Amino acid sequence: MHGWGVNTLRISINYHWLSPSDASTSTAAGPGFDQMVAWGKAHGIYLVLCMHAAPGAQSPELMADSVDGKAHLWTEPSVYQPWATHLWTAIAQRYANETTVAGYDLLDEPLLSETNPASGGSTIRAFYVKLTRRSARSTRTTSSSPAAPTGAARPPHEAMLPTWDDNMALVFHKYWDKNNTASIRGFLDIRSKNNVPLWNGETGESDAKWASGMVDLMAANGIGWSWWTYKKVNQDNQPCSIPEPPNYDKILAYVGGTGSQPSPVGLAGPSCCSSPRTPRRPIACGTTPSRRPCSG
Repeated sequence: MHGWGVNTLRISINYHWLSPSDASTSTAAGPGFDQMVAWGKAHGIYLVLCMHAAPGAQSPELMADSVDGKAHLWTEPSVYQPWATHLWTAIAQRYANETTVAGYDLLDEPLLSETNPASGGSTIRAFYVKLTRRSARSTRTTSSSPAAPTGAARPPHEAMLPTWDDNMALVFHKYWDKNNTASIRGFLDIRSKNNVPLWNGETGESDAKWASGMVDLMAANGIGWSWWTYKKVNQDNQPCSIPEPPNYDKILAYVGGTGSQPSPVGLAGPSCCSSPRTPRRPIACGTTPSRRPCSG
């Protein structure tokens, strides 16, 4: 990745890896994250840690890993919001003085309601304020502590304003639209009026022509970006493709509730993704001598 010109990685986290219950924040996964930090440090790549699935689920959608399609982080705040706060505080304490960790993407695409996605901005903002202030009190010792990229992919981003911390950025996600100034005009206006940095925290899932246009647009407007995602099964619009292992359809059927539990015998497949192809231009961002603010 470093050879491609990547300078930042957004690391997605599922809370199950670190916190089986609110009373227990496991250190078992810590060495794995520490290893990623070490790799990043060795190769000059910054990390942004993102809570892609928060305790209780921050949205009713699949990527939040909800057990029943409900966003319990918002419907049961007394149970799950303290849990999420405790988990983020533990992570922030672990990396408070680690300069390779550039920031924390607090929640991936928080959403209270699929039927009314524009609702909930004030609720999300109130949680962010409480979360960041508590974590800051327990960790921030220098002005170089990691930033807190903050945003909501569905509710209006204006709901996150005014900013409440000098060490934060506003995150948006960009998919499947036109790559012109009009497509990001609202974000540019927010930046100029509020003096807050912007970060395109997720983008991709399209063809090379669209991705190239996205890169040019972000570069022209001084906005960093992060590609979603590094690898997927049997897809050619990512840097790395994972060949589908034998009987993978049986695993999907079982997980989806339409098949019986498969036997582990005969399910072994490739242990890693296929060798990365020669990266297309969007992946080789940030090349010297003028490094663009971008990531993979």
